[in-house]
Amino acid sequence: MTIKLAQASLDAYDMPTIKIGNASVLIREIDGRLVIAYAGTNGIWDGANDILAFPWKPGELKQWVHFGFWRYFQRTLRPVLSELYVNSLPVVFTGHSLGGAAAVYGASLWSHYGFKVDELTTFGCPGCCSGGLAEIAGQIKGHRIAREGDQVTGLSPWGHAREATVIPGNPGPIDHPMAGYVEQLRITPV
Repeated sequence: MTIKLAQASLDAYDMPTIKIGNASVLIREIDGRLVIAYAGTNGIWDGANDILAFPWKPGELKQWVHFGFWRYFQRTLRPVLSELYVNSLPVVFTGHSLGGAAAVYGASLWSHYGFKVDELTTFGCPGCCSGGLAEIAGQIKGHRIAREGDQVTGLSPWGHAREATVIPGNPGPIDHPMAGYVEQLRITPV
């Protein structure tokens, strides 16, 4: 299933179901589950969000988050909620990089509000949570996949909800793009 989630996270960039500004989300049924896949940083505005790393406590979640990542996630909050209300399938959240942070926030928020969140799997996700939010996200089964040498996974001063499953890679920025994660997961399945 991990390779299917990786492919959905890659497809979120080019084939989103929801696109609001630079925020892109792909919603697809895979193996009897509703997969919500967030694309990562896509353009200068998302890059600006990435550096807005100050703490924020949104009313919807009542937990501390990375302000810029939350701002990205919040753009798609209502359309994703609409999809959750009309669908009774178990839900899987996934995403790459900034989209991984959005997936952590989505899985935590919707789990907190009683939706059946079946899995949370991220790829190349920078630190995005701590404290209570990390505890909520850490209780959801899934993986945090990081490529060896992917510098983005350690950039943020924020923590992660779970330890990383590290797959092979090389130092440098070449190991961050989602296409590389998909390619490596075909060779090294998780």
